[in-house]
Amino acid sequence: MTDSQSNKLDMYLVVEDFHTEFQVILDAVTARANAFGQLKTNIDLINKEAGLQSTNTTGVALDKSALRDTLDETTATTLASAKAWAKAVGNNTLAAEFDYSLSDIQRVKDDTMQGFCDYRIGLVNDNLAALADYGIDATTVTAWQDALNAYTPVLESPRQAINNRVLHTQNLKNLFTDTGKLFTDQLDPLMLVFKSTDPSIYSAYKQARIIINRSSGGSGSVPPTVIELGVFVFDENTGLPIQNAEFRVLNAPGSGIIGITTDSEGVATLKITGYTANQEVNLEMEVKADGYETLSGNLELTAGNFYSVDIPMTPVVEP
Repeated sequence: MTDSQSNKLDMYLVVEDFHTEFQVILDAVTARANAFGQLKTNIDLINKEAGLQSTNTTGVALDKSALRDTLDETTATTLASAKAWAKAVGNNTLAAEFDYSLSDIQRVKDDTMQGFCDYRIGLVNDNLAALADYGIDATTVTAWQDALNAYTPVLESPRQAINNRVLHTQNLKNLFTDTGKLFTDQLDPLMLVFKSTDPSIYSAYKQARIIINRSSGGSGSVPPTVIELGVFVFDENTGLPIQNAEFRVLNAPGSGIIGITTDSEGVATLKITGYTANQEVNLEMEVKADGYETLSGNLELTAGNFYSVDIPMTPVVEP
């Protein structure tokens, strides 16, 4: 899962908590209850796919390697004895077919190993009675065949494991796309009614919709008395960035109100100084943009960290 996807999942979980808190009111409308139910389903699917995506393919490769080692050693040991018999009876043709050292066998490509072994197992079986004095019998051939049978099914295992990771990565991408559409097509429109009927619920929902990257660090080291915010303001319906949006912090140390304006990419960066080292802070924020509803909310942050904040804005609906 990418950092961006992880941040979105954090937002989904906050919205799910919001739904749990106000479920009786929110589920009074069937379509809204279904939309929140779909959100929960998507969250479960995302967590499942993320787990499958993170499967380590190293073990699969090691298993394949171990089985190939067993097959190589069994093949080399049997062919060495068979070559000795062929030399003893003066059959140079068979001696040449059995003339492979362990290093020679290890160089046989995976996709030709089965044919290599099948052919020589057949030659050994054709001469099994004569080979008894050289320690080769039916049990020897069975052990060789078993080693080949164990190895052949895992030939594609490492590649398949990688393919599976690619598949789960694509599934995650699709799930995040679908969940984004769930918000824009269902949840956001169905929550608008609370703007007039219950502004506190509407405000809580809008607050939950803010995406916060809680990872620390950023592009450089942030002093322990500073909070650095990277703000991205965008249209919640189209996903397009909003230029000249004003992001303000209303309770910054010292002067109280400080603000920044987004560029053509909808992005701006704000550094807030004056905290004690690693102080936990509840920032009061306000976001304004022409043609969009003003958004107010709170951000729970800790000094000494960089946070990127994705803020979806609701277009003003003309009466």
